[in-house]
Amino acid sequence: MNDTLQSLDIKTLLDNPGDIPALSPVVSKVLSLIRSEDVSAKELAGVIQNDNSLTMKVLKVVNSAYYAIPSKISTIAQAVVILGFDTIKNLVLSMSILELLVSNTEQVKQVQNLWERSLFMAVTARQIAVRRKEKANPDEAFIAGLLADVGMLMFVRHAADSYIPLVIREQEGVEDLTSMEREIFDVDHCAVGMKLAEKWGFPDKLSQPIAWHHDMTNADDMSAELEELSRITLFARRCASVIYHQNLEDSMRDARLQAEIAFGMENDQLDEFLVEVFDEVEKTADFFGVKLEEQANYMEILQEANRKLSQMNLSYEQMNQKLRKANERAEKLAAQLQEANAKLQELVNIDPLTGVHNRRSMTQFLEHEYVRARRYDRHLALLLLDIDHFKKVNDTFGHPQGDSILREMSNLIKGLLRDTDMLVRYGGEEFLVMLPEAKLYAARIAAERIRRNVETHDFAHLPDSTMHITISIGVTELLNEEVCNSTEELIKAADLKLYEAKENGRNRIAF
Repeated sequence: MNDTLQSLDIKTLLDNPGDIPALSPVVSKVLSLIRSEDVSAKELAGVIQNDNSLTMKVLKVVNSAYYAIPSKISTIAQAVVILGFDTIKNLVLSMSILELLVSNTEQVKQVQNLWERSLFMAVTARQIAVRRKEKANPDEAFIAGLLADVGMLMFVRHAADSYIPLVIREQEGVEDLTSMEREIFDVDHCAVGMKLAEKWGFPDKLSQPIAWHHDMTNADDMSAELEELSRITLFARRCASVIYHQNLEDSMRDARLQAEIAFGMENDQLDEFLVEVFDEVEKTADFFGVKLEEQANYMEILQEANRKLSQMNLSYEQMNQKLRKANERAEKLAAQLQEANAKLQELVNIDPLTGVHNRRSMTQFLEHEYVRARRYDRHLALLLLDIDHFKKVNDTFGHPQGDSILREMSNLIKGLLRDTDMLVRYGGEEFLVMLPEAKLYAARIAAERIRRNVETHDFAHLPDSTMHITISIGVTELLNEEVCNSTEELIKAADLKLYEAKENGRNRIAF
């Protein structure tokens, strides 16, 4: 007997009859007869009666509550007639498979629950099929559940020392068994089990569900009947994990998810269903003449699984609450940071006294408009304004009065500009206005409108009086200048015009 499958090709093992767990000769003969069209009930009964142990088990089961037949059946021939060929075949198969599982695992203590788990899966599959009997045959579902893990026998028989630790790791919830099997042996027990069933001559509807009882993701091109049977077997495995795995919360969560997706069962309905299965497992074991080594307290397991799942969900919700609070704090901090950045940007680019742009922010905007105007031969005009005799105002009425005039004038000028224009406090009592896309003629009109509105405006002075202020404005336009190779030269041209306006008497524009 080999200690590992790593050096063996699984197909070689499956092609060698000596390496394959054997069904009894009676079962093989029964399968052969049922495939024949002209077999009689008497002939089938005669084959089964050749095995006294099998005969007694069949009669025990057909007369039990498992089939609930009202009159007592005393011969296999009667059983075949009353139950039909398919039922007898399924019954004989179930007994043979269960006996095979028990005999091959009872000496390996670490997997002695393999046949018990298989029986649990069989009962689970049968009970769900009973609820959905219009879509699945309960007896076939029973066999499919019983056969689901039969591929593990090959690993136990040929590589026990290498394989048992994997089974223990799976039961402890450390890692998925099929992933470990494929990594170490290049094949998993699902594929091996399907091949075994095919070697034994089982039909597709019994062999195919074995292949998909862990994962149906890639199960394509299946008939509705086969898909239903495979889905039932997958569900049975997940229910069995609740009982036979140590990671109760994950197992219960997976079982709940599959129950809801596949069969529309709510959590409380699944709990009720599992209670029914727990009761049925012990009865079925007795019907089939096998004894459960240690009766699990299924209700305690179920309650513990739900308790741990509730704790996990509570912890998950608490974690979500903490995450939400952290996100809220982060969003609040981000908003505060954005607000602080906006205020900082305002402090950097806005004149604190007048609330209009300062000279720093003007530089970038003017440079952008200057480059665009030069590249595309567009218009760009500047107005440079200066308050006439503003020093006299400060000296006579004080700087607070001067500051008030600067603020009031800024608001007045802003109200006379377009949205695309930009007003800048250039320095002291000087203001600069940028007029994108404005020709010299339009700039002259804008400048005159500003000068006239300032001249006629009543600026607040003392609580009960007003005063009048005038301004001088220099006007220039980029395309009107013969030499203007930079923004500095453009501003200098406007400044020269402002000087001209002041030299010519103030309260006027020069262009």
